[in-house]
Amino acid sequence: MKTLYHCFYREPKGDSILASCFRDVAGEPKPYLFAATHLSKALAFAFSYHDNEVLMNSGIEGTDDEIVVLCGGQETLDKPRHIRVYSFSSEGFSEIPKARQAVSEFPMPFAKTQLMLETRDINDLMREGLQIVVLPLKVEDYMLDDDQNKASQIFGSSLSPHDFLARMMRELDARWINEERGINPCKTLKHSLDSEPLPPRTLRIDTSARPPSLE
Repeated sequence: MKTLYHCFYREPKGDSILASCFRDVAGEPKPYLFAATHLSKALAFAFSYHDNEVLMNSGIEGTDDEIVVLCGGQETLDKPRHIRVYSFSSEGFSEIPKARQAVSEFPMPFAKTQLMLETRDINDLMREGLQIVVLPLKVEDYMLDDDQNKASQIFGSSLSPHDFLARMMRELDARWINEERGINPCKTLKHSLDSEPLPPRTLRIDTSARPPSLE
């Protein structure tokens, strides 16, 4: 059995972690309980896709680290992050290949879990292996349906983690917060970036025509 992790970025309610995420897993759309096989993967969900804080997240191959790409610049970074992460056995869960996640159709009673981590800010998240990259604009600015939109070209391409981070920093004014603050930057990414210094940033996204809000 493995240890699984589930993150709450809001106050949990009730006596169980519910199977309330409706997804199509293996051709069976139904409500599932998702849990992470790596702690850093769970921590990526300290940020809200629903509130348009997150553009994407992904595991970094060859490491236990997870990278999350946030939008909204300093405003997103400055929000309080009172996060709770619960751990529990993988019994009854089915692992999703290459996703660092496992699913169950059944709720997990809190009585069968352990509160293993509680945080107050993003520094605590980074100390546990989450690599945080933040972009200055809003989510919708990076989802323009435009052949000239550099963001869509980057996110739609198959890049190594180093190349992915390098292009975001060079072309989208991304900030790698772990590196900025000296808090647990992924050694694999740091070594690659130190070996291949980035050229000056010269490109900015044209946001003169924004799409309607995603909310």
